[in-house]
Amino acid sequence: MLGRVVVLCGALASAATVWAGGFTIPIMGARMAGQAAFIADPDDATAVYHNPAGLALVPGLRIDAAASLIFTNTSFTRVDYPQVGRSGDFDTSRPPAGACPAEGAATGYDADGFVLSPCRRPAVGPKSGFGALPFAAVTYNPAWHGLSFGLGVYSPHNATAAFPRDGAQRYIVTEGAITTLYVSPAVAWQPHPALVVAGGPSIVRASARYERAIWLPPDLRRLNPGEIWANLDGSSWTAAWQAGLLFHPGELTPRLRGLSLGVSYVSRVPLDFGGQVQVMGASQQVGQTLQPGYAPGQTILRRATARLNLPDMLRAGVGYSFGRRAWIGADVYWSHYSLFDALTITLADPLGPIAEFKEEKHSTDSWSFAAGGRVTLRGQLDLRAGFFFDQSPYPDAYYTTLSPDATKLGESVGGSWRLGAGLELALAYMTLFYADRRITNSRERPEFGSLAPFSANGEVLGKIVHLLAVQIGWTR
Repeated sequence: MLGRVVVLCGALASAATVWAGGFTIPIMGARMAGQAAFIADPDDATAVYHNPAGLALVPGLRIDAAASLIFTNTSFTRVDYPQVGRSGDFDTSRPPAGACPAEGAATGYDADGFVLSPCRRPAVGPKSGFGALPFAAVTYNPAWHGLSFGLGVYSPHNATAAFPRDGAQRYIVTEGAITTLYVSPAVAWQPHPALVVAGGPSIVRASARYERAIWLPPDLRRLNPGEIWANLDGSSWTAAWQAGLLFHPGELTPRLRGLSLGVSYVSRVPLDFGGQVQVMGASQQVGQTLQPGYAPGQTILRRATARLNLPDMLRAGVGYSFGRRAWIGADVYWSHYSLFDALTITLADPLGPIAEFKEEKHSTDSWSFAAGGRVTLRGQLDLRAGFFFDQSPYPDAYYTTLSPDATKLGESVGGSWRLGAGLELALAYMTLFYADRRITNSRERPEFGSLAPFSANGEVLGKIVHLLAVQIGWTR
């Protein structure tokens, strides 16, 4: 009956998407953000995240603290289409020509609730398009048996989005948040000047929150004129691991001096979320379909569990150093997003006749490419610049405001200043330009006994994300 009332998966898919598609935002540290490419020369404490083999490049003791601040400018316009005859299928052969009639209006709709002509609902956007990704790490290279050590604490998934409660997206999301915290020790070993290998585990804490309205067909809407709201809070503890490698062929062949190759791998992160679903706002007649003995004003509670695999990621990079004056490099990322094919949510006790919900996603593996470099001026100032391409893992048919990603291009600039006494300050600015989406084949369609006469068809145009990264480092 409740079909696609997916009260948990939305929270898990609502992370602010910046780079490497979908969930993960692999922008840790202003030095990395400024030049985009970093895997072959991760020469500060953010190596714990980007490529732990870089611990061998950081002399002595180093402490880095950083934050990446994300500012999003985006909106979603739902487009409603008439049906083909009385089939219940949308006729998307004509573009929208104007605004939709008001919801519940006596005219402008057919007998099944479909609009008579293609039209647009008012555009909606998040109330706050802000997110922050914190990072802190300490590294130590004792120059002992080729070993180096690091410990990082960071959050590569940290976003909150709140949408209008009366917006056209309310049957998908009105509030979504996901936060992860990683604690990651790492060890690097350099058995030969040309080679460094490294790895370590991560302890991961994740929490999620989600709220949405439940769509009702017209016969039940007459019995329940107000909205029914579902919300969930969930949390999970889990573990993951990462590994890295650096190879400097110039240590074997002088003609290749200055060349560096890097590879790193982050394992998938299995999250078993447990939380409580709350359903509020049902009238007595509708509430009885959800829970026998329901009384108006009662909050219906259900325990829910779901598993989500944050995808594993393979990163490779190549770099070339022109002594201490300049460096250029390029990276490629592969993210295993096909793991996120569907999400099944299981209720400890059925909600009426429903024991589980399932939402199809059909995500695809995605690729990202980055290139950049830096130049050093007077030994105290580094200037950086980079650009990148990132492929979205989400097909149009399963796109929603809960996974607001698109294929994108970006550019970045930055700089770092060595201030004396071992202190360094780095800043970077990054802009991402998202491809427009015009969706006419959406499979995301609310259901309550019957399918809604609308879907997540719509337009996301002119999306731009700005990122400002700040990093303070200290070396002794």
